[in-house]
Amino acid sequence: MPILPLASVPAGSDVLIDANILIYGLLRSSPQCVTFLQRCNAEDLYGYTTGEVVNEDCHRLMVYEAAAKGLISKPNASALRAAGARMTQLTDYWSQTERIVAGNFLIMPLDEVRVVGAARLRRQFPLLTNDSLLLAAADQFGIPTFATNDADFAAVPWLQIYRPDDVV
Repeated sequence: MPILPLASVPAGSDVLIDANILIYGLLRSSPQCVTFLQRCNAEDLYGYTTGEVVNEDCHRLMVYEAAAKGLISKPNASALRAAGARMTQLTDYWSQTERIVAGNFLIMPLDEVRVVGAARLRRQFPLLTNDSLLLAAADQFGIPTFATNDADFAAVPWLQIYRPDDVV
């Protein structure tokens, strides 16, 4: 299926949301993602994501905040770990993560069915573990509409991908 612009997701659609869409919207680095998340909160779209995505975003937001505040010089997990007790000074990342949790998104928990389904999907498609868990959620819950900026999902023929085109 062709990859379509994020702004063209039809009203009333169930949409599985990838971590990058939430990050771009929360950090306001993509006006299209901001609008997309507003559409979900207004129930023009029905947004779904997974606990793994929320955790991934929490981690990424923590790293970004630590770099922005000068606690680390390189925005990566190793540098953050080396920051040690200075990590306790970080709070903005959690405020942003709470916006996901409090938002109008259904957060699907991880279960054995999805773990097994993800393994099956990794044999079919070239996906990393977290990506395969997200695809398994789409498969398990029958959500063929997917908001992402990750080109790896383009190999999945039954998935309709919507992608922002304003990400720098």
